[in-house]
Amino acid sequence: MEKAWASLGVLLLLFSNSCTGQQTPAHAVKFESEEYQMIFISDNQHRESQEEYLDAILEIQNSDGFNQFQWRQKILKKGEFPDLSFSSFPALIIMKDGQVLKSISGDQPGEVIISQVLELFSE
Repeated sequence: MEKAWASLGVLLLLFSNSCTGQQTPAHAVKFESEEYQMIFISDNQHRESQEEYLDAILEIQNSDGFNQFQWRQKILKKGEFPDLSFSSFPALIIMKDGQVLKSISGDQPGEVIISQVLELFSE
């Protein structure tokens, strides 16, 4: 649990600091397990929604069934963004073997984000 809170703290610090400047139009964080990638992408203008997504990611990481995942966190730099399409910021994209399984984007309540991700992994 402490590890998850520390991860969220690092994310919030990175996004809050990176959102104050105008250097890059978007910021991305990739969470990886052996099989899956979860990529969170946000920009400088959707801070409230961004917090919903980050809280949801923390909740997902602490959910039953996800504790077997050894998530590795990586901050993606501008040239490292995968070639992904999504409708709006922020976005959470879940991939397996290079294929997009689920894309959630725009203003979404945390409960919706969590339920969509958990539903995907329960299939």
